[in-house]
Amino acid sequence: MSEIVLIEKEKLIIADYNPRIARNQEKIRALAENIKHAGMAVPLVVRPTDDGKFEIIDGGERFLAGQIVGMDKYPCIIKNIPLSEAKKLALAVNVEREELTDEEIAMCIRDLIEEGVFKSKKEAAIFLGWSESYLNEKLKELDEIKDKTIAKQLVTEYPGLNIKVAETLASLGIKPSKEDIEIIKMIPKAEQKTILDKLQETGDIKKAIAKYQKEREEEIAKPVKIRAPSGHSYEISKSDNKLIIFKLERGTIIEQLTLPLSDLKQVIESMRKFLDF
Repeated sequence: MSEIVLIEKEKLIIADYNPRIARNQEKIRALAENIKHAGMAVPLVVRPTDDGKFEIIDGGERFLAGQIVGMDKYPCIIKNIPLSEAKKLALAVNVEREELTDEEIAMCIRDLIEEGVFKSKKEAAIFLGWSESYLNEKLKELDEIKDKTIAKQLVTEYPGLNIKVAETLASLGIKPSKEDIEIIKMIPKAEQKTILDKLQETGDIKKAIAKYQKEREEEIAKPVKIRAPSGHSYEISKSDNKLIIFKLERGTIIEQLTLPLSDLKQVIESMRKFLDF
């Protein structure tokens, strides 16, 4: 049986890798009441740190409850194990007690894989007693939650940004600049969705915007053909900074009007009075 030693509260710190997102304050108060009358029956599990202190691997809530009742020393079991093993132990203890949500477990596993504590998802799944496919599913759900949170932050920060565009940026891990966002916002909201395909194709927001703008320019450059009720046909096209309107009869141009684009807005506004019938 492991030796139990008393350690002063000043030398104890709660490990910052505990997989629980939030602690149960009601449970801590109940533990404090129990400790007050019966003492601390279950010792803390700790590991020594390089600065002469002891990191609490298991028993963070008991430590907080002890502080409420004014404990100066705590019964502890010292584990001389490396940090990677301590992180595994902290996860195992909480999983066994069923005190973690699947989301909290997935968050912890993702961090431990990134840190190299687990060499693969398969190793982590075996450690948990999960199937690898179930772990993958939970990690995917976690990424989706994270992406939606980032997307909401972008939409809040930049009103007018399409939520689908924001979600795609988040899912691709793209961090847009303020300039990028402002360019996208200038695109009509209904058309912002067309940026999605470009983002998926390029994985780069600047390339996606450039591709969209190029295609828009090419689309605008295409002539627009109209068959009017009068029987005449009209063809409208853009050339440089001019708008050219051709009037056709049986495929032959019979009239041509060229307008500088700088004049177009005023001409259209002036024509409105003739359309009021």
